[in-house]
Amino acid sequence: MARDQAEAARRQAAPLDLLRRYVPLNLDEFIDLRRGGIEDTSGHDHRTCPGYVNEHNDHCLEYLFVDRRFEEIVRGAAAARQLKTKLAQAEQIATTAGTGGGRYSVRRSIGKRADGTPDRRQVIAVRAAFD
Repeated sequence: MARDQAEAARRQAAPLDLLRRYVPLNLDEFIDLRRGGIEDTSGHDHRTCPGYVNEHNDHCLEYLFVDRRFEEIVRGAAAARQLKTKLAQAEQIATTAGTGGGRYSVRRSIGKRADGTPDRRQVIAVRAAFD
């Protein structure tokens, strides 16, 4: 029984560990939105972006991920749901109702469209200090 509990605890911690490993390994590939974002998003593939770095007024420095990318990082939709819940309990993920409730997908500006209007996209916004 103790072995089963240890294995369950290891699996539960694994998604957070995967995210902790992913960010520093891929941070050089993230798009930094702190200086106004992408000038023209018409040539940008949001779905394949490894992540974004954003400075949000309410949430400080945050990493943004497309939901599919977040699921890939933590190895599955179930693990992603678990991790989002855990991060929400620790107030380390933005939600539609603020911190700790609502949906985990929020809108953030990633830049401007060719016509100059803001391009706001659905993302998972995790505080940079998510440990």
